[in-house]
Amino acid sequence: MMENTINEKVVLVVDDLFENLLILKRMLEKCGYVPMTASSGKDALEMIKMKMPELVLLDIYMPEMDGFELCETLKNDVNTHDIPVIFISSGMSKEDKVRGFQLGAVDFINKPFELEEVSLRVNNHVRMYEMQRDAKAYNKRLNKMVQDHVIKIKEEQRNTLLSLEKIFFFHFPEEEKRIKNLARNCRFLAQALEFSDKFESLINQTFIDSIEEAAMLHDIGRLAAIDNNDEKGCHEEVGAKFLEELSFLSEHNYLLALAIEAARSHSELWNGDGKPLGLMSEQIPLVGRIVSVCVAFEKACEDFKKQNNSADLNQIREFATSYITQRAGIDFDPDITKVFGQVSRQFSITE
Repeated sequence: MMENTINEKVVLVVDDLFENLLILKRMLEKCGYVPMTASSGKDALEMIKMKMPELVLLDIYMPEMDGFELCETLKNDVNTHDIPVIFISSGMSKEDKVRGFQLGAVDFINKPFELEEVSLRVNNHVRMYEMQRDAKAYNKRLNKMVQDHVIKIKEEQRNTLLSLEKIFFFHFPEEEKRIKNLARNCRFLAQALEFSDKFESLINQTFIDSIEEAAMLHDIGRLAAIDNNDEKGCHEEVGAKFLEELSFLSEHNYLLALAIEAARSHSELWNGDGKPLGLMSEQIPLVGRIVSVCVAFEKACEDFKKQNNSADLNQIREFATSYITQRAGIDFDPDITKVFGQVSRQFSITE
């Protein structure tokens, strides 16, 4: 489709009578418009494909495709929906006008044509169309700027959280493999839960994409324990409060919010005997329930490997899976544990 040149205002006239096309063409030229003419609805549609008009002057009574049908076609096409349509005809009934407005026409001009009337009506509707078009273009540019800004902020926020991960691994280099493996398992378990009836409405792709990063920070509170020489303190609450202090980055940072929940709730137990708040069952945030299973899996694997140096991966996995399933409804969400038991063979084990 050809773009209109600067200050070129194109008006399409559709009428099966040559005399009417000629009269309106001359009137439009006197008003400063660039007229295009078509003698049928089919020809009009072909012309619009080549050049988009600012307005359509449309005769109602034409053979084959009448004006009503052409107007309806234009209004049903996303590319031409906003182009104003003015019906031109003689002897229009009240019913014709009602139908025209219902189809999306903006005005009517009766034959015979008078230059002053044509000029006023065409000018008004072209001006309104241009204002609407400019407003839509401005809003589109504004939305693009906002979206770009949001993306930039989110990327900066993510980089901040990645920096925290690096700081944590600097102080605890021996934990890097374990936590990265744990985080991957959290993502995998969340993906599996998405297909279960219980959790399909709670888990979406954003949750899946975020839980891996959130899980990477679940132990961030242990950094404070270094300064306090008390690594056994309540690092869950400390970590959550530390991450909450980063809320200045954004009040609506989903990843940060998920990381805060993971830090605070990953040591809560299903029966309410966990810490730091003693939450029980579904009071525990979903991310905390998922991370707690994956933390327990890592720990059980590590404990078994220490006691059985020659154990292979299948033996390690079977032991860890058995431990977690036995604690279903005690330490862990029984519904999550059930899904975990079905997919645990695909859980990775830290080497």
